[in-house]
Amino acid sequence: MVSLAYQLRRSAHDLARYPRSWLRRVRPPPSVKLFGVRLLTDERLSPSVYRDIVAERFERGEALALSCCLRSGDVVLEVGTGMGLLAAMAALRVGSERVTTYEANPHLLPIIRENFALNGVAPTLVHALADLTGGTGRLYLNSELYSSSGHHRPTSRQRIPVPRVDLRREILRLRPTVLVMDVEGAEDHLLPAIPYEALDRLLVEVHPEILGAVRATELVREVEGHGLRVDRRLSTRRFKLFRRSSGRARP
Repeated sequence: MVSLAYQLRRSAHDLARYPRSWLRRVRPPPSVKLFGVRLLTDERLSPSVYRDIVAERFERGEALALSCCLRSGDVVLEVGTGMGLLAAMAALRVGSERVTTYEANPHLLPIIRENFALNGVAPTLVHALADLTGGTGRLYLNSELYSSSGHHRPTSRQRIPVPRVDLRREILRLRPTVLVMDVEGAEDHLLPAIPYEALDRLLVEVHPEILGAVRATELVREVEGHGLRVDRRLSTRRFKLFRRSSGRARP
């Protein structure tokens, strides 16, 4: 049923988005609705993010997978808020009080808050870099702000200090059933270290262009070693949806 629902949603979305995209080239809108969530489209966005939002392909795979796997009563923890699309989707589905999201880039926070307000949701938004310790960390800003990371990359243009939280403690404190993670390569050290006992589903973007194809494959196997299996019907080469393969015990 999940696979059928996914295919129907994807087909319907693909058929409808093309004419809307062409019309927006003629008359640029102040916001665009993606998967039930409105996102602002203004001069603060990079050209690539703007084009993806207007064409309704921004985080399309992740949003479709999340829409298929969320359940009433879920507790959602997101690491890497980005524009706020997935956090707003989750808040609309399960309630703002059941969604917490972390974003390290201070330049994205005003956009995220405005997108939340535009959709009438208020998930808990924390300005922090998710790591394995607290204190202060370093964020490497990219020319594409949406892709800034705690890992230095050739495209990094500036390093800034940011608050840091211990993701392991946050998972134990919040007890999420769903963890969403897009951390631009930091999954390399986060995924092997986090507690998986409470998790029922994990949506994570892996970055083989940063980690290498071999390491990306190793990370998938490490997650599967904790009783979660890739749902290949809703996953792509980069974005993986894991589901618990047997009954989940939440102590």
